Amino acid sequence: MVINGSILVVRFTRYGNNHLYSNAVWKGSPIQTCDLPEMDLLLAKSQYVKCDSAKERHDGIISFYYFKVELKGITAYLNVASRVKNKGSIETFLYAVTAKLKETENG
Repeated sequence: MVINGSILVVRFTRYGNNHLYSNAVWKGSPIQTCDLPEMDLLLAKSQYVKCDSAKERHDGIISFYYFKVELKGITAYLNVASRVKNKGSIETFLYAVTAKLKETENG
């Protein structure tokens, strides 16, 4: 993924996949469990959306990046998280899919 000229490597982690699965089984979610195997393809065709949405967290996540994608004719947002791992390194992974952003899109 490219954000403002910088390359962001997005991985799939157990932590993120568990959250994605929860999204998929939630009734109001834009994704279903049948969409999960295609998440890498959706991420590859998505477009970065700048969004200032920050809140204090207690799970090590330090920031989110949002990517807009069309899914079954509706707009969905892929939430990519960055968090600090045990030894201080940063991991970036697909965390969630939502139907809208909590904050206003800025570009």
